[in-house]
Amino acid sequence: MPGMIVAPEPLAVEAAAQVLMDGGNAVDAAVTAAFVEGVVNPMNCGIGGYALATLHLADAPGELQTVALDAPALAGSLTRPDMWAAAALGPNPEGWGFLVRDRVNYMGYSSICTPGAVAGYAALLRRYGTISWAEAIAPAVQIAREGFMVGQTLAASWRYRARDPRLCTALDCLAANPEARHIYLREGGEPPEPADTLRNPDLAATLESLAICGPADFYTGELARAIGHDLAANGSFVTADDLAEYRVRDIAS
Repeated sequence: MPGMIVAPEPLAVEAAAQVLMDGGNAVDAAVTAAFVEGVVNPMNCGIGGYALATLHLADAPGELQTVALDAPALAGSLTRPDMWAAAALGPNPEGWGFLVRDRVNYMGYSSICTPGAVAGYAALLRRYGTISWAEAIAPAVQIAREGFMVGQTLAASWRYRARDPRLCTALDCLAANPEARHIYLREGGEPPEPADTLRNPDLAATLESLAICGPADFYTGELARAIGHDLAANGSFVTADDLAEYRVRDIAS
């Protein structure tokens, strides 16, 4: 079947292409690619983020051919409209979001929203896919466990230094979190060089557990309890109830 796959990282494209070659459809390929992207491009996407999908269903009746599924990252229930009013520094000069004193809206537990990606991927596969949940996750598990070679683009993005000290870079976020430093940075806090190999066995174990237990585990199961405990212990605005109550939104049908 002719088609085109577009993703930031080649490994994600290769995984999606293999799905198509094995007989899967475009949704199967897209979800598989998204899981892989979360491993090889961890600062830009992943199971802790959100998902938005617009689909054209060629075989559906005319009014149902174009559908959209929204799985946003939602502010936690402990947030308040005025909580950062006194700390606001104005719009981001690079064009997205707003600046807050100490960058608490960009990094650390105070920046975390209720993640929707897992629910979004699961809904896409359930409604429109043909492969299993475990099959879609399998390539990401393998890459996280065995490792991948850092490319020029990823290495450069982690070495970017903002001219404005109020801005938060990928390296700032990695350096601020002990686990992220351990996984992604070299000794001394330097980011990896091109052609370095990065492995993340903990993420591999989490993805494998998710594959076995199903997407509900992320929101109401053992994984959800572990996430909720960690968030509560570190001052996040997201609660275990926020995870349990999360729902995907249909914004067009």
